[in-house]
Amino acid sequence: MLEGWVRMRKSVSLISLLLAFVAMAGEGHAAISYQRVDGAPGRGLVIKGVFEFSDDPTQLVDEYTQYQADYISFDSSGGNVVTAIMFGRAIRALNARTLQIRAMECASACAFAFVGGVERFAEPGSIGVHRISLSDDVPMDNKLAVSTVQLMTGEIIGYLTDMGVSPNLLQLSLSIDSTDIRYLTAAEMRDWNINTLEDMPSAQESTPPPPGAAPQESATPADMPSDPGASEGWPPPNPAT
Repeated sequence: MLEGWVRMRKSVSLISLLLAFVAMAGEGHAAISYQRVDGAPGRGLVIKGVFEFSDDPTQLVDEYTQYQADYISFDSSGGNVVTAIMFGRAIRALNARTLQIRAMECASACAFAFVGGVERFAEPGSIGVHRISLSDDVPMDNKLAVSTVQLMTGEIIGYLTDMGVSPNLLQLSLSIDSTDIRYLTAAEMRDWNINTLEDMPSAQESTPPPPGAAPQESATPADMPSDPGASEGWPPPNPAT
């Protein structure tokens, strides 16, 4: 199932690596963590934190398969675009479903990870986008900056096409200043195929664990509401630090 994704990781272009470094230079530690939740609509794996160049999607694959999650959700303000895309491709290789509610954040680069889901549902106002920005820590002239943004734009368009999502998502992102944020409407997510499900799936629609599977210890139990307008009791409280 994951052979294609492994080959993709091995063949990541030099351009993509350069873009990843330029976009988030100076951030050298892994920022992503994982939280297991249990309740309607099943067992979920929440990807938490900012995507950074050093974050490895292999850990996501391990967490997802060990927990035998029914869906993936996010609590992330964004981060490195190329890393988020790699996570999105890993999610697609896992044949995983992605769900998102307003009570948790999925903004900026996180939107690209979200669309990796083979089935997707996000509440209106739960996915935020804005224009890509380059790190101030890496000096570059205007010509190089423009070229870098163009290369990154091409990478994103190719990825969205692979995920079956309209490039209108990127077009909207480019129209929003990087210091601002624009949250997607229900109509936009439907028309651009960001949402492939019409409603939050119920617990009955979730895939049960295989017979004989060992029970998994989850984080604080919490229900993801079946009513997209109701988010009480979700997300679970942040674990103590």
